[in-house]
Amino acid sequence: MRSWLTEEGLLLITVGYRDWTGTEEDWLGVKGGLMYWSHADIEIYRAWFQDGFDLLSERFIPEGDVGHPLLLLQKSQA
Repeated sequence: MRSWLTEEGLLLITVGYRDWTGTEEDWLGVKGGLMYWSHADIEIYRAWFQDGFDLLSERFIPEGDVGHPLLLLQKSQA
């Protein structure tokens, strides 16, 4: 993703909070729409983005019983 950005470019991304892999049936109300999910936990995402990005902001967005971190990253100059 770093290569997608211009110098000092920003990346706004929603990631998983807890490690989880599974499916959701009738996703977004579409009968028969099966959505596959797989994401790491927030600590893994922080580690992955540590190399090549500066974390500018992290905010937790609640969704039902869980939620997702919203990360604002900037392409590092190092």
